Order: sequence, then C-alpha cells, then structure tokens
Amino acid sequence: MSAFINLKWRRKKSPPPSGRVIKILILLLIIACPLFYLLRWSIPGISFLFALAGIACLMAVFFLLSLLPWQKRGLRLAGRVLRLLYLAGAIAFIISFAVIQSAVWQKAAQARQQSPTASCLLVLGAGLRGDIPSVMLQNRLTAALDYMRANPESQAVLAGGQGPGESITEALAMRRWLMNNGIGGERLHMERFSTSTGENLAFSKPIIVGLGYDTVVIVSNDFHLLRISWLAAHYGLNAQLLGAPTPRFFFIPSASYFREYFALIKDWLLLNLYPQALPQSG
Repeated sequence: MSAFINLKWRRKKSPPPSGRVIKILILLLIIACPLFYLLRWSIPGISFLFALAGIACLMAVFFLLSLLPWQKRGLRLAGRVLRLLYLAGAIAFIISFAVIQSAVWQKAAQARQQSPTASCLLVLGAGLRGDIPSVMLQNRLTAALDYMRANPESQAVLAGGQGPGESITEALAMRRWLMNNGIGGERLHMERFSTSTGENLAFSKPIIVGLGYDTVVIVSNDFHLLRISWLAAHYGLNAQLLGAPTPRFFFIPSASYFREYFALIKDWLLLNLYPQALPQSG
C-alpha cells in the first residue's frame, strides 16, 4: 500500500514528458495568439519581420528553458546562464519599451502644442481597403483637410504607392477623398511609388523642392511622429509635424505602438550604422 502511494505521489510530482510538452505548447499559443493578432494590423515589411523574429526567439528560449533537463549535472551551469540571459533580455526589453514609448508620447504632446505655419503639407499613406482609406488614413486626411481649409493657399503632397489588397495607389485614394471634401485638384500633388515611411519622405522631397517650398508640414498619426522627425532630418527636410489621432477601437492603438517600437529600433540602427540602406531621395 505504501509503495502504491509512493508511486502515485511520484507520478504526480513528475508528469510524463508528453503531458509537459502539451502544456507548454498550449501556454505558448496563449502567449502568441494576442501578439500575432496585434501584428496582423501592421503592414508586412522589415519592421513586421523584425517583431516576428523577436517573438520567435523569446518563444524558442522559453521552450528550451521549460523542456530540457537542466537539473542534470552537465547542464546545470548552461541552464543558469541561459536563464540569466533570458532574464536580462526581458528586463532590457521592458526598460527600452518604456523609454521609447515615453519618447513617442512626448513627441506627440510637443506636436499638439505647436502650430504649423508652412504652406506645403506632406500626407503619408496608411493603407486602403480596396480603394477606401483605412480609419488610420482617414484621420490623417481629416487633419490635412482642416489645415488646408484654414490655409487656402496651401498645397499638399500625397505620398503612397499601391500595396497588397489595394486596388489603387494610396496617393490617388487620398486625392479623391480630399477632392470629395472640397479641396481643388490643383492643390494636390501625388507621389505614387513609396511603400514605407522612408520612401514616403525620400520620394516626396523632389516634389516639395520642385514646388518651391523649403519647409513642409508632415501629417501622420501621433505614434508615428518621433520616427518621422528622425527620417526627415536624415533627408534634409525642414519639417513641422501635424499629428492626427490614432483610432481608439479594437487593438489598433496597441498594435500601432507595439509595431512602432520595433520600427524605431530598426530605423535608429540604420540611421546610425548603415544609412546607405535607407531609401535614396531622387
């Protein structure tokens, strides 16, 4: 009887490896599903893959820490080192995420306190549903529309090419939206080839210079303004910022700020280590 109880206790204490594997996989799915749901709102690109790679690495390390027999003598030291590295990486991520998001919010707050005065706008594209501007893009267009109505002499460069799931270029969709809301077509100039923030700025600069402007008001959502200020300085644009609100429903705000963290790191690395990899201005 005591042997049976002892055997039963041992079984409870050390579940079969297959059961542990199933539990770990379920836990990983619970962690991963919300993250991938947030990421699906972002446009596929380098920053998307960067975020995906980071999550995959964290999941792989967690998987190794959970399943390998680290209590064996030969693996104890390796297990401790790996756990320390994992903990240090998690702490570094939390601190860097908090610092970067604070800078993003601060830049957005600064933009709200300033009043742009330039007569040229640069409206950055943000995705379409077929030929209809997304809610994110409509917020940018609304901010541009209000500015152009308040400044009748102003003109706008509309930057955005055609991406997956889009039946026309973002620039053309923005032009149609603004014209339908009373802005004359002679005030609107399209940049129809860019597919990223860097390309938006690089490909639009020759148009802005050709129109005779040396200062431009760049219109985008509030979470985007910090990275825009970095890239605008890189391309030699004397830029003022006009922030549009980020849509406040579903997971759009969380996805936008989460994705922007990785995009900021990527662009900071490129700007400081390999600026040649950024799009070149015409």
